[in-house]
Amino acid sequence: DVAASIDGGGYDVTIQIADGTYTGNIISKQMVGISNLTLVGNTGNNAAVVLSTTDTAIFLSSVNTSWKLESFKVQTATSGFGIQVVGGFLVTLKNLNFGAVATGFTQLLLQSSNVYFDGGYSISGGTGGTGRHISMFGKANLNSSGSGTVTITGTPGYDYFILCDRNSFANYAGWTFSGSATGGRYYAAMYSVIYTNGQSTTWLP
Repeated sequence: DVAASIDGGGYDVTIQIADGTYTGNIISKQMVGISNLTLVGNTGNNAAVVLSTTDTAIFLSSVNTSWKLESFKVQTATSGFGIQVVGGFLVTLKNLNFGAVATGFTQLLLQSSNVYFDGGYSISGGTGGTGRHISMFGKANLNSSGSGTVTITGTPGYDYFILCDRNSFANYAGWTFSGSATGGRYYAAMYSVIYTNGQSTTWLP
């Protein structure tokens, strides 16, 4: 609301979030004069700032601003996705901590959208064994800096770690995984690709 209430005059805007647990959702709005909006938590401890909601924690839909989410934890209970991105604009994720989400939901959902991982991130919770870490639909694109470590703790459970469907593309080449998960590793359908640069079928968690 703060960023949407000002005219950014062509500048980028960064909002620093103090340590603590927050229960309100983040929902994108149209902004004036802001090219890039960054929400950043604690860069030294990505579990010190926690967004904990009872439905979808972060919903970013087609807007005129690129977003960057950095160094905080996202988790949900009762219902809802961790992060849902809809539409063609760019969202950059850096040093996030994906906590547990409601059973059967997805930690990161891409629908006809573009997401870029800037370096590694953490997974500290699952989906109750019936959801996914990442789901992609409708020409969604997931790219990365080409290197980074996904640090997994607590052996989270999924039906698939990543599902890529309906002409979507996910690039995990160059990544390292520390820790393990249970459930299916991947599912790709309807002209979709999960690119690993020749890794084995057991490489993904």
